[in-house]
Amino acid sequence: MSLLVYRPVGSSAIGAATRPGRFIMFWYPGVESIPLAPFPAPGGIGLLVKTRGETTRLLVEKPPRWAGAIGPLGREAQLPRGRWLLVAGGTGAAAALQAAWSTGTGILVYGVRSAAEAAPLQGFIPPGCSLRYASEDGSIGFHGTVVEAAAELWRSGGFDHVFAAGPPAMLCAIAEVLPSERLYVSLEAHVRCGLGFCGKCGLGGGEKLLCRDGTVYPWRVARRLLDC
Repeated sequence: MSLLVYRPVGSSAIGAATRPGRFIMFWYPGVESIPLAPFPAPGGIGLLVKTRGETTRLLVEKPPRWAGAIGPLGREAQLPRGRWLLVAGGTGAAAALQAAWSTGTGILVYGVRSAAEAAPLQGFIPPGCSLRYASEDGSIGFHGTVVEAAAELWRSGGFDHVFAAGPPAMLCAIAEVLPSERLYVSLEAHVRCGLGFCGKCGLGGGEKLLCRDGTVYPWRVARRLLDC
C-alpha cells in the first residue's frame, strides 16, 4: 500500500472531493485515469494506492510529480451527527478517512493482514478521532480480523453509528455483527468515464451509478446493491 500526497493547483474544486461519497479520476500522464478517493492531508490531498494493475503499479513505484484530476465526482453523503465507529479494510481506509473528517468524532479501526501492509495513517486522522489497527497475524494492534475488532469496540459502548469501507465480504460481515440500521457503507465499482455516460459503474444491476449517485449508502440501500 502506498500513501501519496498531492497539492492541488489552479482550482479549489478538488478539495470538495474529500467529502464522503466523492472521488476523483486521477490521471497518470501518458497512461490513463483511475478512480481514487482523496482525503484531507497536510498541504493537499492524500491518496491510498494498492497495486492492482499496470497503472496502479506505476503509481506506487513511480508516482508522477505532476498529475491531473477530474472531480469532484459522485455525490456527497449526508452522514448524521453522533459518535462513529469507522471500519476500514485495504484501500477502504481512504473512504473511512473521508468520513472521519466529515463526522469529526469516533474511532477508526483499520484492518490488514500484517503490519507490513499497514499504511501510516497516524498523521491523517482528525483531532476528534483516534486510530486503531487490527492485523490477522497479530503483528500490529488487535490480533484478529477488522470485523472482530469492530465488534469488540462496539460492545465497549459509546457509538451511535457505523461506517464501513472495504471488500464486499467485509461489508456483509459487518452487517451481520453490528446494528445494520446504524450502518453506512462505501461501495466500489469499475469506473470508466466517470461522468455517467458509459454505465460501467452500475451497482445492483444498474440501480445506482457510482459516478452519479456516489459511493456511500445506508445499509438498507446497500444490501440491495451487494451480493451478500
